[in-house]
Amino acid sequence: APAPAPAQSQQFCLPPVDDTLLNLSVTLGSFGAHEQAERVATAALRQRQQQFGARHPHTAPVHIHLGTLWNQQGQHDRALVEFETGLEILLSSVGEYHQATGVACSNIATVRQAQGRYHDARAMLERALRIQQQVLGPQHADTGTTLNNLGNIYRELGLAEPALDLYRQALAIRTAALGHRHPATAATLNNMGCTFLSTGDLAQAEAHLLQALSIRREVLGDHHSHIAHTLTNLGTVYARLGQPERALQLLHQAEAVQRATLGEQHAELASTCVNLGSAYMTLGQVAAAKEHFERARAIQVRALGPDSPDLALTLHNLGVVHGALAALSAGASQDPSSDQSQSSLAERALDFLQHALRIRRQALGEQHPDVRASYQALALLHSSQGRLEPALECCQHVLERLPADDPGAAVVLCQMAEFCLYQQQLQPALGHYQRALTVQENTLGPAHLLTATTRGNIGDLQARLGQVEAGQQNLEQAYQALLGAVGAEHPNAQYCHARLMALARLMPPPDK
Repeated sequence: APAPAPAQSQQFCLPPVDDTLLNLSVTLGSFGAHEQAERVATAALRQRQQQFGARHPHTAPVHIHLGTLWNQQGQHDRALVEFETGLEILLSSVGEYHQATGVACSNIATVRQAQGRYHDARAMLERALRIQQQVLGPQHADTGTTLNNLGNIYRELGLAEPALDLYRQALAIRTAALGHRHPATAATLNNMGCTFLSTGDLAQAEAHLLQALSIRREVLGDHHSHIAHTLTNLGTVYARLGQPERALQLLHQAEAVQRATLGEQHAELASTCVNLGSAYMTLGQVAAAKEHFERARAIQVRALGPDSPDLALTLHNLGVVHGALAALSAGASQDPSSDQSQSSLAERALDFLQHALRIRRQALGEQHPDVRASYQALALLHSSQGRLEPALECCQHVLERLPADDPGAAVVLCQMAEFCLYQQQLQPALGHYQRALTVQENTLGPAHLLTATTRGNIGDLQARLGQVEAGQQNLEQAYQALLGAVGAEHPNAQYCHARLMALARLMPPPDK
């Protein structure tokens, strides 16, 4: 049976209202004068409450505007109170299926997203979308905005394909309703670029981000915070492409724009600091990376609160940095007093990584890619400190969160093999490599570089364990696959060839 049609909006003939104070507050907020805007908005609310009553529909827009002001300043709890008050008033007056009710739902979703409560944000956006499709129609620009924002939520949840599908719908609506060179169109292109970046499709990421940057520069100028946002994303692309100097240039441009337009304590500036830290890590400048990560953490704690996934990323990076500093400390000096420093750095690394994992599990859920990344970083830290069992346990947590036929499972199994080799446990290492080979042959094929490399590692281990004939067969198969995949000059092919030559001297001469 067809679903019942939603109830129509209640129709009200509202008395006229003086919008002078509210409009002034909106103007002040648009120029970043948040304190003045908040004072004027509070006066507007008081005026309307005295004239119409505290729960009158005319008070709802002021509550929602106050929520927007608090949200812009990172005061999400205060923003949520105002947005929810506005929504309650609207529901009791104009009902669910009203344009203003949809806006209030979208605003609440924005706060929930900033707090890292993505599932709550998704529910509110889906509610807003139902209202807008009913009230405004499926091709309205506001409907496109909500589809775009839903795409953001799916991206944060690690669901790239559903996110891209929503962005494509939003882009079609925004292009038709607003034009190809509109800031909203650029925003969706920017978000698509970010999503392609998360999937590793760097060519598509660069193309979409450059298109977004072109529109934003044309419409907004070079000194707008949205320009900085796209520059930050492009910098991340170039860092992943192995161009850290180019990445740093773009990221420092973004940082300068954000300081000038958003101030020193804004969450977007913190995100740029995180990306700068990552670029410095790529260049091996660990101290500079640590400085930027610590600056980002200080901003995020104030702006986003202690449970934000963005803060978790910064804590994760600080854990990686302290782990790297512990390794450098271990290799730099034979002085016994340096052992204490190394131990302290390793303990701090462990604290940061475990804290990041707790936030991610709570905010993102057990299946999110960032949770797996936390476990893998913990595994590397434990292994570097000679703690094999905790390292293998962390890897097992990752495997439990991946399908058995996922290529990522093979990466984790190879990592487990390397940890065992580090502790001279050859037989367990061989078992992990063999499990990895099964996954790679089924998913990548026997001729793939990674498959051939794993087979070569198996052959090498078999030879070291005295299984010389089996080792020679696997090394020969690996070598032939590597010749076809990357050629004889590749280091992996050269290693296989050298091991084959060494084994040939150990094998008895063939029977005549």
